[in-house]
Amino acid sequence: YPTIYAPPYTQPPLQISTTNETLSGSAGPVASLESVCPQNVPANSCRQMSDTGISSFKVPENTEVKYSLGGDPTSMVYNNILSGIVTLDLQAQERNELNKGIDRYEIFLDRQLLFTQPTHVEVNAPHVRDTYLLNTSTLCNGTHELYIRAYDTQGLSSSGEYPSIAEKLPEYFPLLINTSNKTAQRCAGTTHIPANPPLFSHSIFQPTQSVITIFAAGTPADSVYPTMKLKIKNKTVKTWKNVKGDALRSIFAQYQYESPTKVSINDVRIEYGNDKKSELGGDRNLRVNKVDIDGAVYYTQSSSVLSSGSWSNENGCEPGFKRSEWLNCNGYFQF
Repeated sequence: YPTIYAPPYTQPPLQISTTNETLSGSAGPVASLESVCPQNVPANSCRQMSDTGISSFKVPENTEVKYSLGGDPTSMVYNNILSGIVTLDLQAQERNELNKGIDRYEIFLDRQLLFTQPTHVEVNAPHVRDTYLLNTSTLCNGTHELYIRAYDTQGLSSSGEYPSIAEKLPEYFPLLINTSNKTAQRCAGTTHIPANPPLFSHSIFQPTQSVITIFAAGTPADSVYPTMKLKIKNKTVKTWKNVKGDALRSIFAQYQYESPTKVSINDVRIEYGNDKKSELGGDRNLRVNKVDIDGAVYYTQSSSVLSSGSWSNENGCEPGFKRSEWLNCNGYFQF
């Protein structure tokens, strides 16, 4: 059955309401959550977290939508309110100069491991910064705990304090009310609709079946960056030109596609086709770190990923299970 949502949110929003200070007195690295932003809004457009916590978020005008048929399809921050898919900007930094650097970081939600990420650099870096997409619409209403933990190469760790994510409903229009104070499919309850909602306040909205996010970066030649294509079942569904980020520093941009049908990782192929090595010294290459499908993460360095265009001494750029993030020649990753 279709689900009825109240605009502008596809689910009642969530709000971060406490501080996120890093623990002191630990021999391990510092781990912290730097900011929380709407998806596709640069982190510098949001006010950074500090020891005093979040005071406010800046909302670019083009993301502020108060009424929308079927709800606002993008994520949103409004008066400190978060909804939809938001970006967690996090970092970890080694404090002990005798250790080799950051080995991995972990994200915990409600004290359960949500995500873990090896640093994937040749030499473990003393400072790692990364982003993670959190889909708040999958959470039940109520209070949730979120924190970051980092490990160095010696196995030492430290983590941020538990900030609280608490329900806060906006007051400028009526929303759907659920007696169980929950909204995810696994959360049961009775839903009540306001008797006199504003015009177009409620509408039928069928959510996207799969959200695919590619974490990628590129190096340029002749000031032109790589072009990346996403194929699903051998059909090109999305093309991104000038894939940037910072491939040499392991800083990946996020490229997202919303599929109207459910997608399996085995249906996914990422292609690169404008390779060039310039006489002026530039070498255009594509680097893909991972693919996220509805919260499930798949790494290009997995032994099950077939790549064509990844360089190796054994067979150059010929196809193989190279366990590489790089496409140094025209080619693809087949998951």
